[in-house]
Amino acid sequence: EALRVVLVGDSTTFGWGVGDSDTYAAELQRLLTYNHPTRRIDVVNAGVSGYDLAHQASLLTSLIPTLRPDVVLVGVHHEDLRSERTPGPVFSFVPEEARWNWLSRTSRVAQVARQAWTDDLGLSSDVSEQRRWEQSMLSGEQSKATDEAWSELERQLRRIQGLGQANQFDVGVVTMPMYSQVASGASPLLYQGRIRTVAERLALFVADPLPGFLAQPDRTTLFIPFDHAHFSRVGYAEVASVAADALRSRFDALPRPVDLLTSTTAVGAPGTPAAPVAPVSPAVPTVR
Repeated sequence: EALRVVLVGDSTTFGWGVGDSDTYAAELQRLLTYNHPTRRIDVVNAGVSGYDLAHQASLLTSLIPTLRPDVVLVGVHHEDLRSERTPGPVFSFVPEEARWNWLSRTSRVAQVARQAWTDDLGLSSDVSEQRRWEQSMLSGEQSKATDEAWSELERQLRRIQGLGQANQFDVGVVTMPMYSQVASGASPLLYQGRIRTVAERLALFVADPLPGFLAQPDRTTLFIPFDHAHFSRVGYAEVASVAADALRSRFDALPRPVDLLTSTTAVGAPGTPAAPVAPVSPAVPTVR
């Protein structure tokens, strides 16, 4: 059987803003296939726009019997920690919204129209709230809201860790960088450092793309220019590179089936077209 890596997370894992071949999942598939030519590896993108950590844990619970992952990577974005953004039902399959998700990812016109629509509805205040929340995470602000957020992070990661122990898969955390800290070079200690402390306390490994983002000669290319919350193709490729490095030693330690050692398929180098990333199901779960 193939080694299976399942990615759970929000829209930054889903790949909002870029085409299917440019998501973090697609680039990770290319990197792992290229770096481990004697392995058959499947990367499954189970990221869903709008999901928080509680949703991700519930979705993962439902997917485990079918997917039987060897490794699960949990994408942690600072917006996931805002408790008031949690919608109601965890699962809702709405084809119309799924089609809009696809269109808004692949069409710049649709993306601009979406922004204009949110401005007309007065949703810009929510954007301001997002910025304030981002700054509170970066500054290490202590308040009831932030304390609850960090407690919820640990509670949900512990829940996912328990799923891993019960179903014999490894769990890692990918800390998604914030635009403001990439633009300003803000210290990672109060945000990424705290996530790492929680993860390591639970014996979860961590992949942190921030150093690679900060090392880029032109950091403006890492995010979608008019969005600043979601990564560009360049940004997603950097996230995938760090995740692939974190997985390297774990893959080397896993059993090597004889059929995979004797029957391999030639693949292209990372950055070249590859087979589509394995879908979760015929429809992408979308929050109403």
